Amino acid sequence: MDMFDSILQSAKELKDKVLRKTELEILLDEATNSDNWNVPNSKLQQIADYSNDWNQYSVIMKHLWEVIAYDSKYYTQVGRAFR
Repeated sequence: MDMFDSILQSAKELKDKVLRKTELEILLDEATNSDNWNVPNSKLQQIADYSNDWNQYSVIMKHLWEVIAYDSKYYTQVGRAFR
């Protein structure tokens, strides 16, 4: 990881803390972002585990509908994340 990536990662972590995102929200952001690499199966499994709770399931579905509402060029992110 170069210095620029390190700075970006630190900024993202700070933003998540300031916005008080839950672990699930952070996982969902990672699973549906536009990065060119796949999400680790362990993180997808965590999201699947969260879906067993009705309140968390609602958070997951709300996030997915928000991502689907984006421009169509982002649709592959949802499909890639939840294959």
